[in-house]
Amino acid sequence: MTLTTERVAAALEQRLAQGTYSPGDLVPSAGDLSAEFGVAVGTARRALALLDARGTTIGGGQGRRRRFADKDQGTDLATAFDRIRAHITNGMHPSGTDLPSEADLVAATGFSRYAVREALAELERIGVLVNRPGRRRQVAGDYEAATARYEQIVSAIRDDVWQGRLAPGARTPTELALCERFEMSRVTVRRALAELEKMGVLVRDEAGRRIVA
Repeated sequence: MTLTTERVAAALEQRLAQGTYSPGDLVPSAGDLSAEFGVAVGTARRALALLDARGTTIGGGQGRRRRFADKDQGTDLATAFDRIRAHITNGMHPSGTDLPSEADLVAATGFSRYAVREALAELERIGVLVNRPGRRRQVAGDYEAATARYEQIVSAIRDDVWQGRLAPGARTPTELALCERFEMSRVTVRRALAELEKMGVLVRDEAGRRIVA
């Protein structure tokens, strides 16, 4: 961790303590923090990851924005995340097997449904779990994790189109913007965009730019 990363994280924690932000408020994006503090987007992302680890922020991933947590909620989430990840690491839930349901995990761990749900979402974001529509969450191997990451982008953009957030003829967000939104590599983003073109959700205009079909 660099001093710059700590400086950005400390500034946000100070604002939370002073009341500039309140628990439940949206956390500025990595792009916004990059512009405000004059740091690289990667540095801003590391600062946000540091706040996640401290329980200062919760959520994020799969197109969802982080929010500031109250102290008890953040601690509960961090502990739930560590407990479930430890069960996976020690082989209680081997790669390729279904994870117990949220209700079963709540009963087994004693954490709130909210804390368990957010912990599972974070484990999906970092590729430990796979969550495909119509199926139970599974503990991922390397291949399944990579596949799940690009499928998350495909699903999210397709939902944006179906729900009208991306209108027909609208330009697709840039690859860089999608990398930041989903916190994934450009290779993964490009794979998702190529799949959306195969599905006919996206097409190319005369200039070769991707637009909504």
